[in-house]
Amino acid sequence: MDARFLRGRVHLARRETTLAIQELQTVLKAEPRLAPARLLGTAYLGKREPAKATEAYRRLVALAPRDPRGAYLVGLGLLAQGKRAEARKELEAALALAPGFVEPLAQLVSLSFAESQPETALARAQKQIARVPDSGVHQYLLGRVHLARRDPRAAEGGLLKAVEMEPRLVGPYVQLGNLYAVSGQYDQALGRLEDALKINPRDLAALMLSGVIHQRKGNVVRAQQSYERALAVNPRFAPAANNLAWVLSEHGGDKEPALQLAQMAKEVAPDDPEASDTLGWMLFKRGVHHRALALIKESASKLPDNPQVQYHLGMALAQVGDRDNARRALRQAVQAPAAFPGQDEARRALAQLN
Repeated sequence: MDARFLRGRVHLARRETTLAIQELQTVLKAEPRLAPARLLGTAYLGKREPAKATEAYRRLVALAPRDPRGAYLVGLGLLAQGKRAEARKELEAALALAPGFVEPLAQLVSLSFAESQPETALARAQKQIARVPDSGVHQYLLGRVHLARRDPRAAEGGLLKAVEMEPRLVGPYVQLGNLYAVSGQYDQALGRLEDALKINPRDLAALMLSGVIHQRKGNVVRAQQSYERALAVNPRFAPAANNLAWVLSEHGGDKEPALQLAQMAKEVAPDDPEASDTLGWMLFKRGVHHRALALIKESASKLPDNPQVQYHLGMALAQVGDRDNARRALRQAVQAPAAFPGQDEARRALAQLN
């Protein structure tokens, strides 16, 4: 049976869910155990059969009724079926068994936000934190709740408390970095991201956000280094590939690798409007105007208020002879309150079209 269980794990890791299910069902018929039941539920969720996943997870509860993971996983299966009230009961049951189990609490909080009840989410988080006051992961969750409620000062307090209690948590440092970046405190943001990378030098969120901040500050070399480090961790990480392609293309880097990175980002994230815009603009500058226009139009449909995308759209429209729509896009770009790269060129192009 151990061999079958291992084969089931391998099939699941390869996303061969049907084969995984067959192996794990055979194991459970011969010898009901926790690990195969849990993996069977995971396989059914991967196959988008949440009712069967829930049934598998209920076996965990039957096998180990005092183990909070069973109730938690049943709750996840019910959520996947849209049965929120039943899911909430199971998640609360998991917390009753293990007050420090943060995952069920996170799901309850998310459920309240999904129901447009941010104050209920906050109250539920605070109630549980009162039972585990020394938990850094719970303070981290509280900080994220405040962020979702758009209360940055309270969020900062929760995140700072999280790293004070558990300095090895990476997530709070990254969230603090993002919080400071949004408010323009770039040096403070980079300091927190450096703290995160000291703990985990391979953290993609910290590497990516560091690159974005360096790029905003105009430090192209440091931005490029951050994106390259991210791609060393995951060579097909689309956000880093896209931004590195842009940096190389716009700041004198090697154009051919830049194009390859942009194409890869579009391949990995075909629905990402940033990837569409980057690749479209690079093709525009290579004279491939009709293909460029199609990509930039795709981006503009998803980012209609982005002045840089409107600038790119206007330039591409002008090249294919659509002067009226080109004027409209360029006018929208130059009238936007936020500055953007290419703003002066957009004004000149609009003046020539008028």
